[in-house]
Amino acid sequence: MKIAAIGCSFTNYVWPTYADILQADRYGLSGIGNERIFYILSHLYKTEQLHLYDAIVIQWTSPGRFDYLTPNGWTFNDGNIAFSEENKHIWKKIKEWYNESYEYSKSENYIISAKAICESIGIKQYHMSMVHLEDFVDYSDLHRKYPGKYRFKFAPWSDKPFLDEHPDIPAHLSIAEVVAENLGTEISDLLRNKCEKFHKKIMKGMDFAAVEQMYDSHFPYRHITTGC
Repeated sequence: MKIAAIGCSFTNYVWPTYADILQADRYGLSGIGNERIFYILSHLYKTEQLHLYDAIVIQWTSPGRFDYLTPNGWTFNDGNIAFSEENKHIWKKIKEWYNESYEYSKSENYIISAKAICESIGIKQYHMSMVHLEDFVDYSDLHRKYPGKYRFKFAPWSDKPFLDEHPDIPAHLSIAEVVAENLGTEISDLLRNKCEKFHKKIMKGMDFAAVEQMYDSHFPYRHITTGC
């Protein structure tokens, strides 16, 4: 099964994610919001690249992330601009007209539209979220439309070599198992063993450079740049 995966750093990170374990083509970018996630999906659809896949996994993120396409490219790729030290000066300028509830409503529309796009070409789809979306807005209607949503569990990094709020490899493996079951595919024992060995080495204190080098050599299902 040929799978595509779109999302933020929970899809594309320094160590293997659920997307790598599923051997998916990854279109994820760290820090992006739901607007850019939908923009990437739309690009794949309009260029008929989406038609080449049997299934797609869309990992939505916090509705509070603010994406904006400027004449010089996308900006704010570091998460919620309201909490960004780098973009604090920009936040001061836009916070007067920034409408948080509107951003949440936009995310709901993106999810509904994404499902319609996938249905229109008959591609299998699986939606999940980095955060509990209902913490921000009432998504009860979406729960009825998209049953079986799986939420990420965060890795307890506080007492580990990496202090990080991203799921660790075992967490990603459990996520991949749920997605694989829903899509009607399987995870090979070879990939399970790779994940176990990789996680053990990380827990022994590998630095990020060593992790990335090991990542490149063990998981060739890398990030794809779409130009958007």
